Amino acid sequence: MKLLPQTTNPSTRVSEYISSGLLWPVVLDRVGSRLMVQITAGLIFFLLVTSAKVHAQQDTTATQLDHYLQEAARNNPELQALVYKYRSILEQAPQVGTLPDPEVMFMYFANPRNYSSPLSRMTLSASQWFSWFGTLNTAEKRVQSLARAQLDEVINTRNRLFRDIKEVRFQMYEINHHIKVFRENLELLSMLESTVDIIYETGEASQVDLIRLQIEKDKIRTRIEQMEDRLVPHQIEFNTLLNRDPQAAIDMPMPMETNTLGLSPDKILAKIQAQNPRLSRLDYNKQAAEYALEGARLSGLPSFGVGVEAMLPNFMYMPLMPGERTALVAKLSVKVPLYRNKYNAQQREARLDIRSIQAQQTDVRGRLYADAEKRLQQYRDAQYRINLYEDQLMPKTRRALEIAIEAYSTEVGNFEELIQLQRQILDYEMGLNTAYVERNIAVAELEYLYGKYNVSPEEIEPSN
Repeated sequence: MKLLPQTTNPSTRVSEYISSGLLWPVVLDRVGSRLMVQITAGLIFFLLVTSAKVHAQQDTTATQLDHYLQEAARNNPELQALVYKYRSILEQAPQVGTLPDPEVMFMYFANPRNYSSPLSRMTLSASQWFSWFGTLNTAEKRVQSLARAQLDEVINTRNRLFRDIKEVRFQMYEINHHIKVFRENLELLSMLESTVDIIYETGEASQVDLIRLQIEKDKIRTRIEQMEDRLVPHQIEFNTLLNRDPQAAIDMPMPMETNTLGLSPDKILAKIQAQNPRLSRLDYNKQAAEYALEGARLSGLPSFGVGVEAMLPNFMYMPLMPGERTALVAKLSVKVPLYRNKYNAQQREARLDIRSIQAQQTDVRGRLYADAEKRLQQYRDAQYRINLYEDQLMPKTRRALEIAIEAYSTEVGNFEELIQLQRQILDYEMGLNTAYVERNIAVAELEYLYGKYNVSPEEIEPSN
């Protein structure tokens, strides 16, 4: 009977052996079933190779994700609030671009100086004020620029919402993948426990081995429970972003989709400059400030009032004088902006707003470029690890494990090497999944930065 190698910390070493899932072929070797050792080794490698290739597959996860994104675009309350705010600002344009209401005035001389006078005792007048040429048009364009800036805020919030949904979903995939790995390991340990129990009845295994095996299974169950607990806040956050019930079911078909950039760093930076809604919003805010400056200048120019006044005949006077008729008077009024402090202050305010926005543009552009470089580095780092795991570490470690199992089945191999190799493969598998998740998150961040999901006003407005 082949014995486990002795170590300075037997409890820890045995836990590592058990958690690896390789003790099953070892126990079978104790009862002399070398054929079963080879079959078991083949099963282990089949499971490892299958799970290692999970990321290379593609399915309907992208379609399902698109469905969730559109659901969030329709139902997210923060996005809806911003859309209604945008529509509210649009309604200001006809208010500021319309002439003031005309004035109509009626006067009746209740106590005229001379009752016998044939002059009119009633007067009817109408007048209309006109601003300086271009004032109303400038005010309307300013409001339209503010509305367009608000629309870019809507688009940026929508893009950020899509990014957040993707990140939460990818994090949920990572946790689900780890749970899957732990459960597969738990299944192997359960098969091993049955085998060790049989050997224990023959007297060739110690009861301590069974107890330690049960302890290791308890540890794995605890890890699974911890992972499931970590999954709950992500599920609640995901449903909250979609404005759904926090406990609503989330469809997450495995495997996870894998995303790549498909754009060079230079093109990404160019797209950020051309498409990022935060920069576009500042452009429109600057444009609105320039219209405000022009409006302040125009408001400091004279405005005009044009009207007509009709003095009606005195129908109460009898008899009417022959030839008496309504008298018409044309009126022209001019409002002179004599006190200049107000208009000068308006212009200074507009100039300061323009300088403030220019400083914001410089700051935001620099932050966006820095964030893009950071995400590109994260993308490259994740890609390096993916290549390392898939092309070198996992194939070589898998081959080394195969050789170690074959050697150990002939009682010439080192059992500790089996355990270490098995644990490395499990670590590599989870590390590979984490690298894919981090690469997907980096892609989602970059898509948000360069405005991949930008839409037109017609696509983003609510139906009512």
